[in-house]
Amino acid sequence: MLINRSAALRCSPHQALHAAKKRTKRLRHGRVDRCGERTRLLDILAQLFDGNAVKVVPIHAELTTQEAADILNVSRPHLVKLLEDGQLAFHRTGKHRRVRFADLIAFKERRDEASQLAMEALAQQAQELGMGYE
Repeated sequence: MLINRSAALRCSPHQALHAAKKRTKRLRHGRVDRCGERTRLLDILAQLFDGNAVKVVPIHAELTTQEAADILNVSRPHLVKLLEDGQLAFHRTGKHRRVRFADLIAFKERRDEASQLAMEALAQQAQELGMGYE
């Protein structure tokens, strides 16, 4: 999509990614800019090129508790506890819990941000105490 097929066949995955990034950079300064879409596509390509698995899920999808737990990389019982404590929105389909993908991603972003802030606070404290983490 970002580079032609024959060029992609002649170069390594990393060269193809580099070419796509260069093309995206040029297009940002042009008439049409779909930067968000290109950034997501480049992130997907980078993950694939690094050998990681990628799963594309519609934003309005509803996930089982096991699927949601897998995305958060936690156990299913821990996820159920988060649901029952009201930390993550869900609804019931019969007796089964379902989590909207959009709600799960919003929760994950909040959790990751809180984790980053805690790490920064710990690093600051270590520097103030002179613990050798300069």
